[in-house]
Amino acid sequence: MKLNISNYGTQPVIMRYLAELVHAQLEMRIPEQIPEGICLDDLMNIAQKGQMNYLILGALLKLSLPEDKKEAMQQIMIYSTMRTLEQVCTIRDLQQRLEDAGIRNQLLKGSVLKEIYPTPEMREMSDIDIMIYEPSYEATEQIITSMGFYKVEEVKHHAVFVRKPCMMIEMHWALYDKNVDHEQYLYYKDTFRAKKKKDCNYCYCFSKEDFYIYMI
Repeated sequence: MKLNISNYGTQPVIMRYLAELVHAQLEMRIPEQIPEGICLDDLMNIAQKGQMNYLILGALLKLSLPEDKKEAMQQIMIYSTMRTLEQVCTIRDLQQRLEDAGIRNQLLKGSVLKEIYPTPEMREMSDIDIMIYEPSYEATEQIITSMGFYKVEEVKHHAVFVRKPCMMIEMHWALYDKNVDHEQYLYYKDTFRAKKKKDCNYCYCFSKEDFYIYMI
């Protein structure tokens, strides 16, 4: 259903219009025209900073806009789409290697949410988060590095691996930092809540309810 951005109470106009753009893209329709007082460059900056290029810029491209702006947005979307394609291929490759190696693992966060959207590029992400349910991580590190990644740092409960030009993997050994998110940490630690994915022996996933709790 098309939003009426004139009836959104006291919300700033730009926030109302961003909601309209997102809804329009998800519903695959032409959005309302850009309201007076909203700068197109501001919308483009928000899209890039919020990693919402496909949702916001994709909707804007359905409007009549200056050609130079449309060309700039198209280039951003091409890069974003290619990055998503590489992420999706990397995820599949990584999980298959871990499955073959008998390493228990689970995709987290955006890698899971990508599968919920109408198309994966609608849910952009900066990195691939994966949980490893093993006492040792040497084998997993070897698999990740064999895919062209190198480790740059370890932060709290995960290690960060990078592959140029734009791929990043965060390998987690805990779902939460137990010193920061103590109750959530215990909720998942005391009972192993992940279930095996269909046709897999070592790749796991949460139920919808536990995934929701984890994300919140």
